[in-house]
Amino acid sequence: MRSFFCTVFFIAITGIVIAQNQSDKVDIKWGNEIESSRKKTLSNILGHDESGFYALQTERKGFFGASTEITIDHYDNNANRIKSTELSLKAGGEEREYENIIHDNGTMFLFTSCLNKKTKFNSLYVQTIDKNSLTTNNDLKKLVDIDYSGFKKRNSGSFRFATSNDGSKILVFYNLPYDKGEFDKFGFGVYDNSMNLIWKKDIVLPYMDELFDIEKIRVDNEGNVYLLNTVYKEKRRKKRHGEPNYQYVILAYRNGAENADEYTANLSGKFLTDMQITIDKNRDIVCSGFYSEVGTYSIKGSYFISIDSKTKEIKNQSFKEFSIDFIVENMTERQKKKVEKKLEKGKDVEMYEYNLDDIILRSDDGGAILVGEQYFVNAVTTTTTINGTTTTTTTYYYNYNDIIVVSINPAGQIDWVTKIPKRQVTSNDGGFFSSYSLNIVGNKLYFLFNDHPDNLLEKTNDTKKYKSFSGQKGSVVVLATVNNDGSYTKEALFKMVDAEVMIRPKVCGQISSNEMVIFGQRRKIERFAKLIFK
Repeated sequence: MRSFFCTVFFIAITGIVIAQNQSDKVDIKWGNEIESSRKKTLSNILGHDESGFYALQTERKGFFGASTEITIDHYDNNANRIKSTELSLKAGGEEREYENIIHDNGTMFLFTSCLNKKTKFNSLYVQTIDKNSLTTNNDLKKLVDIDYSGFKKRNSGSFRFATSNDGSKILVFYNLPYDKGEFDKFGFGVYDNSMNLIWKKDIVLPYMDELFDIEKIRVDNEGNVYLLNTVYKEKRRKKRHGEPNYQYVILAYRNGAENADEYTANLSGKFLTDMQITIDKNRDIVCSGFYSEVGTYSIKGSYFISIDSKTKEIKNQSFKEFSIDFIVENMTERQKKKVEKKLEKGKDVEMYEYNLDDIILRSDDGGAILVGEQYFVNAVTTTTTINGTTTTTTTYYYNYNDIIVVSINPAGQIDWVTKIPKRQVTSNDGGFFSSYSLNIVGNKLYFLFNDHPDNLLEKTNDTKKYKSFSGQKGSVVVLATVNNDGSYTKEALFKMVDAEVMIRPKVCGQISSNEMVIFGQRRKIERFAKLIFK
């Protein structure tokens, strides 16, 4: 009887807390529930127009999921599905592989590739999609032919895509076949938003493929192409004799220029563990991320570097070390004691397994925002023997934890750093319902993620253990609001049981200056909603 009353009391208190924390910052328009195939997965929100928004569903088929079937869905402004069409990837008797869909300037472009084993060409095509029927138009156009004669299928080239910030340019990037020990080869084409070619280039780099990784590709509003690359020394490893064995190199290609401009970004005596780049309104190259002083799997602070694209000189450079108070923030008492023992022994204390997700230039004052998240995977292997038969099982635990937000002022100095507490631990699912979605409205950042309902109380009891979201039915969708001074608030948007679906933050996205589309699913049921920020 005591257990029953305790349970009822807990549920009642939790309900009161959630009700008190319900956000009044957004209006939510829920669409109808839709029964869908469990084999299909929502991959992306493609874009929006005055009629609503478009979503992409994919289904892997064939041996080891070698082929992809795609479906495009059209939803109205109330998040109700209007039309759903499975696209045929066959054209001219050839079976094509899905590569990408880009919604740009009101037009939807489908990119597909075809590997011809007879001619030994890997070809990339583009065609538009009729947004009324959601079928392809009769305007198929070949963009790229990669000749892979003398190479195996796995070395037949691959394709990547990027769009400029203003949507006026589309970059089609492709890796070219290579032999082991050769210099890295690639090419690209820059197109306008009607897919007319502006310029293209094939390139052989002065780096061996085994010692070179292209981390990011960017195209600016003028059609210049930027590559953020990791270049290793001698061997492909992050560390050698206690020092970094790699450096970040940025290559900039400009229409009409014979050679690339090369830029190197580094901080003396520090490991740059992550880097993101963007191009500001002055065409300067902005590099930012996290650094370490002890290795490549932990971070001690954040940095910011601005490079003049013409002179190649560093215009601004700053870094900010995380304080001990910041490092131990949101830790359990046990974790804090471990940090204290390290400090007593004179050891360096850093934060582990944080990934830099994005760098966002502020349009109002020219400053920037960095966003990162703690992410790592634990593998636990157990062995059992029953009646002489031994079985080994490995369970993979996907950990998506605290979010870090770093604000950089227009002068290139780091103003503040904020850590948003989050604990998400799930097993053998790739973190399907974990991580977060970011929405930027005015000078505020809104983070949306699944959370344990008890964690809405964490500000009133700093020493209590933070509870993990693990996919439980009683979870809540939380909205964390970061203000322009680094302060934040957390409040519940809604409960999973009320929505009847669990939100997948990784595929939610912002569709306008104050609107966001969220997606949830449970078994065969899926549902969209539109959030309108007030």
